[in-house]
Amino acid sequence: MYWRSASVFADNIGHSDIGVYGGGELRGSPTPRIDQLAAEDLRLTQFLGRAICPG
Repeated sequence: MYWRSASVFADNIGHSDIGVYGGGELRGSPTPRIDQLAAEDLRLTQFLGRAICPG
């Protein structure tokens, strides 16, 4: 059995900013690679946001 994982590090991006979820070209920030993964039946559905505020 093989484990597959993907990590996407992005700054100031929301769920609906990604093309397959309604953003992308429409919001002025295309996401062609993520859209291609979605077209191949991979959907990124779990997001973890962690806010770090420098003090």
